[in-house]
Amino acid sequence: MCIKETRRSRRAQLREVLGDDPFPYGLERNRKNIEKYFDHAVEQSLIPAGPKLNELFLDLND
Repeated sequence: MCIKETRRSRRAQLREVLGDDPFPYGLERNRKNIEKYFDHAVEQSLIPAGPKLNELFLDLND
């Protein structure tokens, strides 16, 4: 297998896992991951409670 085919194959594998946009922008597109991050922090007693995400980030669409 040549290098170009290997790169194409690797990109296809990454696209299957990450989707078309590996670095999504915006709160709604990242909400699940951000909430999971805070859930883990609470479970590990790093923070007392998870914050409300809408209070953490500015809504620049106003």
